[in-house]
Amino acid sequence: MSIQYTPSQWRSLAWKREHRYYRAELRQDLFGTWIVMKVWGRIGSRLGGTKETLCITYEEADSCFQAAIQKRAKRGYTLQGDNR
Repeated sequence: MSIQYTPSQWRSLAWKREHRYYRAELRQDLFGTWIVMKVWGRIGSRLGGTKETLCITYEEADSCFQAAIQKRAKRGYTLQGDNR
């Protein structure tokens, strides 16, 4: 069994709102499993959280990533530059 990586489909977005930040990444791990990683917290503080969601297919991972994008927009976060 060969592991197939597709870095062209990996994505990373960052948002900011007043004193809060949020980042979401869509990527693969060493075994080719799709992961949606979410990172959040207060700007200037070491406190925050992370959550990784494992997905079997790219479509499932993309759906989870799109849900994070919609949720940030509803909560008033603004998309930051330098996203890949």
